[in-house]
Amino acid sequence: MFQYFTEAAKQNARMKSQQNAMLAAQNTLEELKAERISITTPAALTLGTGVVSGSAVSRDWMIQATPNPSENGAYTVKRSCTLNGGSYTVTAKVTPVKEVMSSTGTVTYQDMEIPKMDSSKDIIASERGTADVNAQMQFYNLYANYCESHNQSKTMTAADFKGKLKKEICIKISRENADDARIRVYYRYTYNNNLSYPAGITSSSKYEEDIANKAILERKLSDIYVFYTPDSIGSGSDDVVNVDVDTNLTEIYHNKQLKLFIFSQDRTSSNGLKVEANGTSDNCFEAAYTNIDGSKTILGNMQSKFKKDGTNWQMIKKSEKNRIAEIEVSVYKGDSVNTSKLCTVNGSVTQ
Repeated sequence: MFQYFTEAAKQNARMKSQQNAMLAAQNTLEELKAERISITTPAALTLGTGVVSGSAVSRDWMIQATPNPSENGAYTVKRSCTLNGGSYTVTAKVTPVKEVMSSTGTVTYQDMEIPKMDSSKDIIASERGTADVNAQMQFYNLYANYCESHNQSKTMTAADFKGKLKKEICIKISRENADDARIRVYYRYTYNNNLSYPAGITSSSKYEEDIANKAILERKLSDIYVFYTPDSIGSGSDDVVNVDVDTNLTEIYHNKQLKLFIFSQDRTSSNGLKVEANGTSDNCFEAAYTNIDGSKTILGNMQSKFKKDGTNWQMIKKSEKNRIAEIEVSVYKGDSVNTSKLCTVNGSVTQ
């Protein structure tokens, strides 16, 4: 009977310890899921201090294992826990579902997202490949008509205008009616003012061709996508984008709801990018993105709107929302993870 009661007492102690461990694991999981700070951006893990700061996981967590690229950037933290008179060690393995790796192997936890194009609220302007030729013909016709009307012999052909025309991308957003905005994206060609003007061509000569022209509900208008071919004038010149938003589009100005995406179809071109906004048009934009080479400087008064990922210009949105981390909480008896594991609880958190 004495032996029976001794074994029963040991069994009760084991069950109590198991129950305490399960309670500690559940409490820890719920605590981590309720954290207001980001548990998937452990800023102090790379500092070598061994302590996760308040910018990562709070409440005296210590590093057990640093981010492991082979495990999708998973890391483990631990701390001591006392519950109902028992001492335990609790570990939490956090595995971000989405992460990116830099070239140095450093793990950063952010969701890199290419936005989905939606024609009901976005403008998608893609070059058709004929605009340059049409512009050459337009300028040749101005030249030829002048020569014919002034009895001058023609010494140039339409092909001679190739490489002599400066191309600008223009974005004009104006009031269509009480509810809609009219968005026009077009190329504007002028003669290169570094060259001598041919007969019939002046500084005011121009040719414009639409690549997108559409009315969209003002409150829905969101993203503007422009796919373009770099300008061929000169070496190392800037591709120029002009933005003009009417000031009577009060909802767009108030919400700063627009995002501008500029896709160069030759991102290795020697050209840079210059984006100018007429008046206060830049105030309408939340952000701007481009895929041009990271070594190129973006000029113009919308420069501050363009986003970078390190040293490279971004063509994607970087979001800190809607990220998911898988969490595995384990509880051990005593003050070491080398003792027997009492329980493991799994869960996930969306931040």
